[in-house]
Amino acid sequence: MRDRQEEAVRRALPVDQAALVLAGEDWAVLAATLAEAEQAGHDPTALLADAAGRRELASADSPAAVLTWRVRRDARLPAPAPRGRTAAAASRTTSRATTPPTTAAVPASPGPSSPDTARRGR
Repeated sequence: MRDRQEEAVRRALPVDQAALVLAGEDWAVLAATLAEAEQAGHDPTALLADAAGRRELASADSPAAVLTWRVRRDARLPAPAPRGRTAAAASRTTSRATTPPTTAAVPASPGPSSPDTARRGR
């Protein structure tokens, strides 16, 4: 499956861009996205060619991540689940939001009834 996705990248992108995408750390995510799009009935090569042709990729920190986002949007695929620290932060936020706040009962301390009473207690 991954070989088919690699071939789609090589057909859709210029040689230098394809090399950058395939060598990048986000290549596995793009390959999985292309496989998902293919299973949904899309042509990975056509999706990539359209996504790459829309705007330049040379200034992107991760061309594969940019292409992944564009392909997911064009194929109308659901957003991927958060990874790493983002997932941990999301789970903390979710657990906080679903857990009712706890409040400790603090007994009210009776204040002095008058200024004279406060002085006598000292």
